[in-house]
Amino acid sequence: MDMPHEIPPQIGDWLRRQLGEYRVLRCMRQGSNRTCVWQLESTNLRSYFKMNYRRVRFETELFVYSRWIEALKPFAPELIGVLFESNGLLISDLEGEPLRELSIDPKSVVETYEVAGKICRRLHDLDKGSWFGAMDAHGSPIKSDSVEIEGIQNPAARYEALMLESLAAVRPQLLDEERRLVERTLVELTSLSFPFSVPTSLDFTPGNWIVNRDGKLLGVIDFENMVWGLRTDPSVRLSVDYFPAHPEFEAAFCNGYGGNPVKTYPAHFRIGCILYGLGYLGLGIKRGDSPTIDRGHRAFQVIAQLG
Repeated sequence: MDMPHEIPPQIGDWLRRQLGEYRVLRCMRQGSNRTCVWQLESTNLRSYFKMNYRRVRFETELFVYSRWIEALKPFAPELIGVLFESNGLLISDLEGEPLRELSIDPKSVVETYEVAGKICRRLHDLDKGSWFGAMDAHGSPIKSDSVEIEGIQNPAARYEALMLESLAAVRPQLLDEERRLVERTLVELTSLSFPFSVPTSLDFTPGNWIVNRDGKLLGVIDFENMVWGLRTDPSVRLSVDYFPAHPEFEAAFCNGYGGNPVKTYPAHFRIGCILYGLGYLGLGIKRGDSPTIDRGHRAFQVIAQLG
């Protein structure tokens, strides 16, 4: 199901009650079956209205705004209004663009990675959890889109279930060393230590870091992929998709964070990379998309480089 390109009339009426008269500057994420975002301009401000097709992701983001947002300030949008029946959030405009979408000299964004590391550390140090997984608007565990075991208090069993489900769809595509790595990790899961979960994000990346034209970090957006999880969770996507070409980015991020979570918790990082790799292999196979399949294999290559 594709999200609508035009703002539905009933949502438009609600927006006028919040903002007064407004105009749509652009519709973002056209063709997405997950979310649609409209940039709006009214008399006093610019804002975004985000509508999420997945209720669970909407509720997770709403929880973050109510309970975890202090760790992200002053780098978080302001929540202006909530339209529950449409899974909609009205938020302030940070007046920049995602770093991933801009062509900026890498030397100009090293500091941005360091600031991002500091924000990530503040988020991780905000609280300690007793379970792992996504949460609803009230902070209660919810199942993921496909794995009902998500949110239980046995993280080893949770990660095993996630791994086995993903493995079933991609096993023929795995290289021998990748398959052996998955099988060895499944055996090791029962003996790994998971002392507690932390507030974290599975998508804390330049795609969600808002910067100005000089590359200065203005804010962080999109909290729908936040979970009670591991300190290594943000490092997975960064290590697979961003750090290999720019090791100075990794050094800056770790400097801001106050250490390297990957080196502190290598087993946890390996679990995240395996799930990331299996997920993109599965998506690539489903779509018949070679670049996506290659992305999945890269996640396993990152693990191999750790030694």
